[in-house]
Amino acid sequence: MSPLKARVVGYVFLIIAIVLFLLRLSVQKYIQVCSWIGMAIFFIAMVILFIFLRCPSCRRFLPLQDSLGVKSCPYCGKELRSVR
Repeated sequence: MSPLKARVVGYVFLIIAIVLFLLRLSVQKYIQVCSWIGMAIFFIAMVILFIFLRCPSCRRFLPLQDSLGVKSCPYCGKELRSVR
């Protein structure tokens, strides 16, 4: 998985986890189900971001802050889409 795709997938999973946590507060009947599913999705998102959010060339972690516009690695300078 490319770093750019991993970033999008990780952020989508984090948003889903937050929505489930908020849903848990409003729906009293399924509190434990929403909690467990939300925690599982949150940890999956963290694993995706930890494993795949690296530069394919130098293998250093890409920054999370202001990372949506990053097209090249800030450490080695190579483009993230062209490196396989």
